[in-house]
Amino acid sequence: MLLTYIPDEFIDALIKRGVIQRFITVINDVTLEERISNIDKAIERLNSSDEKSTEEQYQNLLLRLKIIIRKFQSLTKEPAQRQHVLDVERFPKSLSRSITGSLEEKDKESIMKAVRKELERINNPVAGGFHFDINEASKKALSQTKNEFIEYIKDATPSSQEKLQEFVHRMYEILVRLSIHHAILDLRTCVETQDVIYARKIYQPIWKSIIYNVEDLLVPSASERVKMHSTILKSIDVYKRLATTQPKGHVSFDTAGGIWVRRATLIQELQPLWDNCSSVTANKRFSKIETTNIRDTNKNKYFLQKNVKGVPFVKQIQEV
Repeated sequence: MLLTYIPDEFIDALIKRGVIQRFITVINDVTLEERISNIDKAIERLNSSDEKSTEEQYQNLLLRLKIIIRKFQSLTKEPAQRQHVLDVERFPKSLSRSITGSLEEKDKESIMKAVRKELERINNPVAGGFHFDINEASKKALSQTKNEFIEYIKDATPSSQEKLQEFVHRMYEILVRLSIHHAILDLRTCVETQDVIYARKIYQPIWKSIIYNVEDLLVPSASERVKMHSTILKSIDVYKRLATTQPKGHVSFDTAGGIWVRRATLIQELQPLWDNCSSVTANKRFSKIETTNIRDTNKNKYFLQKNVKGVPFVKQIQEV
């Protein structure tokens, strides 16, 4: 699907219905400078003809595709060449001769139906696909590229991150597909590191564009923004109060002098401040601003969680 302009609310509909993450979606706003450049090129090419070179390019591409098709068709399961036909007059007679006793007409019809179904399967087999090997170096490259692309998400707004997290597994699948495509173009049956590099090169600018457009379109409402800001501020206020009063058994200290507050205590103190919400809701709300990874680069995480003797504790890792 190719669009020359983006209709009102079109991208918003695509984002919410899962289209963007399932396809390689290129959203490109054309600037005035690019439009002028296109016109300049059009003026330069007035009265010129490159029909011959275009035809050569087309034929080269067509030949390449034919080579690819022949290569991989030879590796897949070919449909049956001979068509088997059921003789509806002779088959019932042969049934009577090969089966002891007599068959009722409904039994014969049932057997005929089963045979017809089996012949249909034999005459029209499902063409088998082809299994591409992916070597260990390629797996490592895919993992590195996946991690790199996920890092881009961590710099987005909280509301955008929630939506972009749904894209992650689709993004990985697209990287695998593009890697396989490159191997196919090279007439290889194993995905190598160079194929993953190609996939990264193709999809990186597209992925960045998707993040920008999702972030640009999914602007949180004033109430959502206030709610998130309140969640962060109240969590930090309660943490600092508990860290200062240091109730016995509810705080812990690390070797660097950091103060860790028992997570359950912090949640319990936050519930009255969050309209006496349930502990389930309080846990869910607080989890949006905490991480268990000490190396997490997500700018929207304000607390680090770790277990102290099997009990979850949290420590503030950044200010608002």
